[in-house]
Amino acid sequence: MCRTCPVIYIRGQKNGKGDNAFITGKEDLTEKSMTHSKPDTNSKNDFWAKLIISLVGVHSVLLGLTIYFFTEFFYQVFFATPIENLFFVRQSGIFLFLIGLFYLYPLRNIKKYFRIIKLVILSKTVAVIFLLWNGHLTTAPAMIYLAAFFDGLMGAVLTVVYVQCRKAYAPGNPGAVPTGNADRGKSTG
Repeated sequence: MCRTCPVIYIRGQKNGKGDNAFITGKEDLTEKSMTHSKPDTNSKNDFWAKLIISLVGVHSVLLGLTIYFFTEFFYQVFFATPIENLFFVRQSGIFLFLIGLFYLYPLRNIKKYFRIIKLVILSKTVAVIFLLWNGHLTTAPAMIYLAAFFDGLMGAVLTVVYVQCRKAYAPGNPGAVPTGNADRGKSTG
């Protein structure tokens, strides 16, 4: 942007008439005139949060599609055993596909939906517990334990992402969901 633009719209600047202002004329927008503005530190957090959420979500979507459409191949590669019940294996593929789509939902607006990451962490935690508890029931427990390790790793990394997002987007009250109504939830009696 040039230093002498005739009209510039600045959102969030007070002009006495509301929350938005127009700077008209040939305002000098040098570094000196903008020293009060802070750099956007959340853009770096947004990038990493979105990247990690994308990787976790895409992993589940692709794994689910692979299990559903290439069931026999998947079983031969990872378990080296024939499938006993195709229905339940494919059902798990659909489940993984759908849960992967759910994992991707916060990408719509990370600042608004970052709290959903807690549910993704819970899902990964439950998956780890399930896999560790039941891995010995399969023909290839080592593969199940490896899957549990990677689910745990994803959960740990997502925990770091969640903490960073909470610091960035809910600094006043980290556990509260903004409602827009300060009196909501208070008892009157």
